[in-house]
Amino acid sequence: MSRGAGDYRAGDGSARLFLAVAFPRELKLQIERATEPARSLEGLRWGRTDQLHLTLRFLGRTPRDRIAPIADRVGERVRALDPFPIELNGGGAFPTVRRPRVVWLGVRPTAELTALHETVQRALEDVGFPPEMRRFRPHVSLARVRDDVRPEGLAAFFDALDFDAAHVVDAVALLKSELRPRGAVHTRLASCPLGAARIRAGSDP
Repeated sequence: MSRGAGDYRAGDGSARLFLAVAFPRELKLQIERATEPARSLEGLRWGRTDQLHLTLRFLGRTPRDRIAPIADRVGERVRALDPFPIELNGGGAFPTVRRPRVVWLGVRPTAELTALHETVQRALEDVGFPPEMRRFRPHVSLARVRDDVRPEGLAAFFDALDFDAAHVVDAVALLKSELRPRGAVHTRLASCPLGAARIRAGSDP
């Protein structure tokens, strides 16, 4: 696995990492089109369409010498699972639509998705990460709400939202997140295929 320009914060040899299900371009564009009516609402800071994903575990700032062991162990664990479909539909906000902080698109929980999440957690424990105590609530983060703003019309948008899409999960991506003035930029460091015997390195988010 090679290091690229800007991969790590200068001087501390670390990167902000997370593990996720990455989406193909067409699905990202479907999500963008479905959420277009809400993009004019005041107070929402929308994420970049090309970086939409389903987070499995946020690791935070992690020493770069742990990147390869993480990718190796996750790859070993998830290759025992078969690819499976997920469904994306509905949406809402955390903590509530009436008092939103994060706006999201829903992902229907399934036994296969829960098994993938638990497998990733076990792999991380194998390489020294503590268990995550929060309950897994699968979703796709869309936008963040600016401080002290309650976007008028958000509840009505979700009441009217008619979105239903499917995606076959066939890999877990190890991604690096760089915080920039216009928002986070994600870079794929490795792809860990389900049902496969090796880890594919990659650079696309």
